[in-house]
Amino acid sequence: MDKNENPGFNISGFYIVDRSKKEEIERLKKYWSENCAPDITDPPGFYRFCAEIDGEIVNEELAEYIMEGYLNGLRYYYTPPVSDWQYKKQFITIVKAGVFWHNHILEGIKISSHSEFIRFFDKEENRKKYIVEDFYGNRYSLEEVSDIIKKMEQRIRLKIKDFKAVAADEITAEINLWGRDTALVLCVELDEDRGNEKRYIRNALKYIKENIERINDRVEYIAENKDRIIEELMQCNPLDMVQCYLENRLNDAAADHYVWSDSTEIRLPVTEADFLEKLLVCECISMEIDVTDEEDEPDIAVTVSFGAADDLLGGHGWDIEVDED
Repeated sequence: MDKNENPGFNISGFYIVDRSKKEEIERLKKYWSENCAPDITDPPGFYRFCAEIDGEIVNEELAEYIMEGYLNGLRYYYTPPVSDWQYKKQFITIVKAGVFWHNHILEGIKISSHSEFIRFFDKEENRKKYIVEDFYGNRYSLEEVSDIIKKMEQRIRLKIKDFKAVAADEITAEINLWGRDTALVLCVELDEDRGNEKRYIRNALKYIKENIERINDRVEYIAENKDRIIEELMQCNPLDMVQCYLENRLNDAAADHYVWSDSTEIRLPVTEADFLEKLLVCECISMEIDVTDEEDEPDIAVTVSFGAADDLLGGHGWDIEVDED
């Protein structure tokens, strides 16, 4: 999609792209489609190609890694084992629920706000090394990105009309966190035995409408404190659980990698970096509202539910309760 066809509010995110790394991967993909798909028929030529690029990603080491797997029976067919995520990072997500900064640190600068984004690109060396693109690969100037961010920050507060009742006790919306669409679910606690569900729903809707700013704040709090939530998640030893499930999927106990259905490769044993970048999925953010006690002010209990990509855990995962300090 051309960026001129994209009216801003449909943009899901922007990415900071390393120019040279992107060029390496694009050159490799082109060479692969012309010379290595579906089979590497000229290993010496492939080695020479990677050695001539001699970049941070595409180099002799990558060629040796690919050929070692090839000689052991691993076939990549039409796609080389590289990922666009090796050259780009999503630094901001823009959806109806808000403008969410991903808190990446690049070149020693934390990018968690518009001002920090500007400060990052104030450095001439960063302007030379990095560019900004959207999901479709359209390039944006810093001025274009800044204008879109300013406009969206002014208009995209979550409104009650953005929620859609899909069941008697759930009101849902879609947001984008951790790089993918995530269900934001308002779970309304009901006392069904009394047969007053409609009244409770009316109370819940009234409460949501009157406290929409507070709900917005909780969503934004989650976005701004993702690192802290991840730290709490890591205390649950997710790497051990993921490693166990991966080993159960593999027939070869001595295997040193696992390939997803989309050709994403995970080297074993799983590292924390690969887990966070390639495996971790934020499946749902639930906000539980209890409106059954009409004497007490309802409270919002927030839980972030995580799982793993490729349905690796078969529905299992981790629930992290989020409390504002």
